[in-house]
Amino acid sequence: MGHRFVFERAYCLYQLNREAESLSTLESLGGGGGSRINLLSAQIYYRLGRYDRASELFMAVISDSDQPSSAELRTNLLAALVSAGRAAEALGYSCSLDRSDQFELFYNRACAAIELTDL
Repeated sequence: MGHRFVFERAYCLYQLNREAESLSTLESLGGGGGSRINLLSAQIYYRLGRYDRASELFMAVISDSDQPSSAELRTNLLAALVSAGRAAEALGYSCSLDRSDQFELFYNRACAAIELTDL
């Protein structure tokens, strides 16, 4: 298969809950696929329960961008960190964020605090 629609194929496989095939398709692109490939990979790893890898990729997407990260991306990173058992890191990261009215960010921050018994 040419590289023309590989990402789109991987995304469709992800939407069909065919995570292993989606990752395999992304890997066929070789390394260094950029932010959108890292983001899709992070979402797949999160879905597969590989939260540490998902966290790494979410962080890579945030650090690779010269644009402010979206609330959704920050929320995904927090959820991955908490799920990976890295609640202290998640709480520290959430405290570094600008104030947001996104309830998902508050929810994930609360989950990190609860895990640390910081009630």
